[in-house]
Amino acid sequence: MSSDTSSRTLPRPKAKIDPQQTPFVGNETVEDNLHEAVEVAIWTVLGQGCSPVAVEVRDGGVVALTGTLPSETHRRDLVAAVRALKGVMSVVDHLDIGADETVATPSAKAGDMLYVRRFCAADETSTSAAIRQAIGRLATHFAEQKMAPTTLVVIYRNLRPQTVTLDIAMPVPAGTTMPNAGTLRVARMPASNAFETVAQPGFEGLIEAVTTLKKKAGIRRNDTAAFWQSFDLDQVRPWTGHPQAKVHLAA
Repeated sequence: MSSDTSSRTLPRPKAKIDPQQTPFVGNETVEDNLHEAVEVAIWTVLGQGCSPVAVEVRDGGVVALTGTLPSETHRRDLVAAVRALKGVMSVVDHLDIGADETVATPSAKAGDMLYVRRFCAADETSTSAAIRQAIGRLATHFAEQKMAPTTLVVIYRNLRPQTVTLDIAMPVPAGTTMPNAGTLRVARMPASNAFETVAQPGFEGLIEAVTTLKKKAGIRRNDTAAFWQSFDLDQVRPWTGHPQAKVHLAA
């Protein structure tokens, strides 16, 4: 009997499935995987308020972006986010800049905050990654203004079983001029009504606290509501996960 182990009739172990080599369920090609990841990155960086960006993936990892964005900051953030994706070899930037949306607030008032919005999955991994990125974005902007905020505020909007919108902010000192630059905007600090409770550590602890507040306030499951937390920035930087902290129902 032949001992030829190279026979094509002999079974061979299958290689482990690699998301970068094997299409996800619902996709037809590996490039479809990458196209999907780029679309998620666009949604995360720009949200739903910007003009659509056309995406073309070719040559196994070259991503071309086409569209019009409101500012250079939007373009820089988007290109950086796409370039950081696993599997992207290079980014071809065909993005145009429309009217400049960078405007300065005349003079910040007490309670004004500088916000950055992020869209993510409703879990610890996604929200923590978004908060860490936002802290870096805000801290860089404040450093350019020679300011050092000490407070971090996180607002949870449209909290659903799968997704959540985060507004992450740091306070603007009263009397200073702070520009609305690209994805950054100046708005008031959230107001709290009478309903608050303490959330245990972790995102699941936050969800339990939110559920408790909804019951206390008589909010039905599908009704919209916003919740927020305030943190000592020095105590949560670097952000490693939701610490134990009070949760407020926004007024």
